[in-house]
Amino acid sequence: MITEFVAVAAGSALGGLCRFHLTGWIDRRTHTPLSFGTLTVNTLGAFVLGLLVGTLGGAAEQPVAAALAMTGFCGSFTTVSSWSLQTITLARTHRAATAVFNLVATLVAGLGAVILGLTMTGGWP
Repeated sequence: MITEFVAVAAGSALGGLCRFHLTGWIDRRTHTPLSFGTLTVNTLGAFVLGLLVGTLGGAAEQPVAAALAMTGFCGSFTTVSSWSLQTITLARTHRAATAVFNLVATLVAGLGAVILGLTMTGGWP
């Protein structure tokens, strides 16, 4: 049990650092009201999670690996709270069309990325 806690903490630290750097790097290059960095990390995180579930078979089979990679890394790497705030901010600053695009694009890209990851690993039934 303590091993899983340490694995989650280590994965979270790595995922948060990766999110911070990748989001900033992309946003510095795109210069748009929509954070393409956040959209990218959410999509990439969903894809990686799909790959991990397809490869590891879920938390029951390899609890420490799942705690590190799925709960820790992917949970910290993806940015649903940041994405939610950005979407609301877009809507409140009279960028409703961009807010709707952000909402739809993130959901479609995230769901598609999980399906792709599962399909690539044979984890899709």
